Amino acid sequence: MKKFQTVLLLFTINLVISHHVFGRIDSLSTIKGHVFDEETGEPLAYVNVFFSNTTLGDASDDSGYFEIRFIPPGSYDLIVNRIGYEMRTISILFLEPITIDKNITLKPKPLVGEEIKVEAKEYKNWFNNLDRFNKAFIGETPNAKECKIKNPEILTFSTDPDTRDLIARADRILHIENRALGYYVDLILDEFRENEDYVRYGVYPRFIEMKTEDKNQLSLWKERRFKTYTGSLKHFLSAFANDRVEKEKFELYKGTRRISTQFDKTQIVTRGLKSLVKPTTIGLTPEQKKRGLKVIKFNDYLKVIYKGDKGEDGIKMYDEFFPTSFLLLKLNKAIVDSFGNLHSANAFQVFGYWSEHRIADTLPLDYLPE
Repeated sequence: MKKFQTVLLLFTINLVISHHVFGRIDSLSTIKGHVFDEETGEPLAYVNVFFSNTTLGDASDDSGYFEIRFIPPGSYDLIVNRIGYEMRTISILFLEPITIDKNITLKPKPLVGEEIKVEAKEYKNWFNNLDRFNKAFIGETPNAKECKIKNPEILTFSTDPDTRDLIARADRILHIENRALGYYVDLILDEFRENEDYVRYGVYPRFIEMKTEDKNQLSLWKERRFKTYTGSLKHFLSAFANDRVEKEKFELYKGTRRISTQFDKTQIVTRGLKSLVKPTTIGLTPEQKKRGLKVIKFNDYLKVIYKGDKGEDGIKMYDEFFPTSFLLLKLNKAIVDSFGNLHSANAFQVFGYWSEHRIADTLPLDYLPE
């Protein structure tokens, strides 16, 4: 029996988009301003300024100026990053159309001079670790075959002496080319740990749509994006928040005990009991309720079967070849929005089908299925 990895979802997602205003220019916001060196006051060029997990972003010019337009209503994490400076994360809420002028300062990182010796054995180990990292981070799905890190040389690897976890770090932005879905992804790697039982990573990605005049290619990207969305965790959370779980062809079953890290088929205990978990607003603030957020809360774990599509691998799918996933709630509750975006970092531990979908199968938060 294949051992199933678990994925801890660590990246904070704070995007809420309103369908009825999306695309209306008079309902969208703008943020603009300058980026400066905190110590010298000099303007900084080539600073990446973007909203995490979206396609919204810009790079500062020679005067430090940046401008991001067409921002839908919602709550965002603005990421400001440049080599040699400490990254800044700024939470910004757009409730109505507005233009924000904001000057931002970045603090220089201290220069550390250290002589590094590279031996042949370490060089070989780096390639072995890179292969392991790609499988765990990019994934091994069909989309992963057309997804590639363009600058892997910036990655460094180490092993935790206590847990034997593989740890990956990058002091610059990882540039990823996903030709399966038609995105360039500029990604800040905040954390990565992996062993044979689990994968855990935290990222701040910016998605940039690939351009082409080939209508067939555009149609293929559109088709693949929709296929990636259907049956995904994002799809399920959207269906849940809108109380459309059954209509969207998901079936929920409740577990009777927690899943261990040594998760396998014999440890699934559902007894055929369907879960009656429903979206609520209990525990939300008035502002969160106004933004249409919902709470998902359940005991132990939730088994989710997507009956809209049959999988090809019966062992992987468990339930008559239908994609089957398991959620373990790590917090008291999780907060989601109607677009399937998670607003609670570290909320879930994911097992089964969804756990095999990594960066190659990640869509931007402002992706809307047509």
